[in-house]
Amino acid sequence: MMKRSLAIISMGAMALGLLVSLAPKANAQVESLKFNCNYDSSSQQYSTVMEGSNSPLIVWTETLASDHPLGAYTPSNRCHAVSTRLTNLAKSIGINNLSEMSKLGYVNGEWVIYNSRYSIPIRDEVVFTLKPGNRMRSNTVLESFRYRVSPVGGPSLPESALNPIVE
Repeated sequence: MMKRSLAIISMGAMALGLLVSLAPKANAQVESLKFNCNYDSSSQQYSTVMEGSNSPLIVWTETLASDHPLGAYTPSNRCHAVSTRLTNLAKSIGINNLSEMSKLGYVNGEWVIYNSRYSIPIRDEVVFTLKPGNRMRSNTVLESFRYRVSPVGGPSLPESALNPIVE
């Protein structure tokens, strides 16, 4: 009886030790998740890429109007701003929530993808603004975004939805 109790306590201690040793690694992976803005000199395009992936999440091609004093929201500006925003969101709410909580909304007269628990977006929740050409296919853009940022994959999508989002 005593040997059995010691064996159970020993197995419990080993399991607890294993969980404790794995916990920092899991947290480190979440903390290190990063989105980068890359420039491809051959295509002369900026793209947002999840660190560790060779496939762009978003390719930035269009300049949008901006109320910023320095002027238009160029592909370079959009790429850097959104890459930083995605990194901060992934660190603060986790990559699963980033995928699951992303929605379509309307902010300042523009269609956007935003991240919130609520159904009505505010300016601070905008992930990125959709270019005019993507507004008509906004549901496909949203599903593609969700699928591509999800660490476990998403729904079955047509091949075109698996390509990078072109903004």
